[in-house]
Amino acid sequence: MVVFIVFLLVISGIIVFSLAAGAVFFRQIFVRKTNDGSLDSSVIHSSLKQIEQAVNGIDLPGIKMAGTGIAASHLNDRKIMIPLLQAKLRWLHCNEKNSTSVLAGSGKNEELDSVCAADDATGVFYCRETLHITGSRNTRLTGYLCSVPVETGSRADWAAGQTQKAPITPYHDCTVILVHGYTDSAAGMAYLAEEYLKRGITVLAVDCRGHGYSGGKYITMGWTDAKDLARWIEFLLQRSGEKVRIILHGVSMGAATVIQTVVLKRIQPVVSHIMAVVADCSFSSASAQIRHQARLLFGKSPVQHFTGNLIVAGLSVVNLFVNGFLLRQDSPRAALYRRQRLPAAQIPLILFHGGRDAFVPDSMASELVKAAGGYLVTEHRVSDAPHIGCYFYEPDIYMKTILDVLCT
Repeated sequence: MVVFIVFLLVISGIIVFSLAAGAVFFRQIFVRKTNDGSLDSSVIHSSLKQIEQAVNGIDLPGIKMAGTGIAASHLNDRKIMIPLLQAKLRWLHCNEKNSTSVLAGSGKNEELDSVCAADDATGVFYCRETLHITGSRNTRLTGYLCSVPVETGSRADWAAGQTQKAPITPYHDCTVILVHGYTDSAAGMAYLAEEYLKRGITVLAVDCRGHGYSGGKYITMGWTDAKDLARWIEFLLQRSGEKVRIILHGVSMGAATVIQTVVLKRIQPVVSHIMAVVADCSFSSASAQIRHQARLLFGKSPVQHFTGNLIVAGLSVVNLFVNGFLLRQDSPRAALYRRQRLPAAQIPLILFHGGRDAFVPDSMASELVKAAGGYLVTEHRVSDAPHIGCYFYEPDIYMKTILDVLCT
């Protein structure tokens, strides 16, 4: 009897520890960050100056995220962060010049007024609209619709209204939806927005819930974001009509989002409108990703491994009560297995991953390729690239890989 009581006390203690520690880590990982320094152009400019003048290994203010040491080494990689921050500053500069906010989805979308923006440094002249829709759980979501309405003309010509209309390109009816990574925002995808705009492709860059200027108190690591992205797709179809062709392009958490979006039941009737899904450095599942981070944080000895797993289990239960799903349900790998049996299997899938990705291990990329089952899958790995680094290490090959799939 005494042994049984002791056993119950030990088990109860383990459960209490798991839930209590899980609640602490939930607050650190899943609760919206109050420091929006990464959206402050002065903070970004300061970070850019620091990394331009220093070697790898510095701490970038306003660009912090969960994970330390090697797991977040990409945040201090000059090859990545200098062009990323420069593009982000160009994006934020457009916000500061002028902006108009409009509510989308009332059947009057064709009447929305656009905001003109231009940047001479990249040669990209475009109009940008700030849009708002209502996502899951009645959350207000923010997106930015960018298009190129000019063929030639300087900034002065643009201001004077003396520019010409853009020529018809193979992509004139294409819109790419860009989905950012954890603790980032649509502004952090500006480097990809510029690449698509140069090719005449319209861009819808979105702020995920709990990020940027979208609402939401909690971050959901792609699970609820997938349902939100489905609503953005429905908005585009309503606004642009049946001729619109859509590309889904996500990075890191955004990559997990786009993969899980295309297997949703509500998306299957419109898969013919989706030209491709581009997933750059996606994790295989949220539970595997957080367990990986736990091993980096606590160590790999049996006791440390057990402790980390207890915390992740408690975190998953807390997330179930708050966000409505267990971490193992948030699984791009499982989504790709489902994709094999759905109309979404006809959508080309492009997977990018860096060989030196310490934040999302390269082994997860192999899991995703296996789960895709060979159904219209293009895989490209950049051997020396860290997390989110595939574009920055091979920008021409990166974009060529995508455009080659679009042209087939």
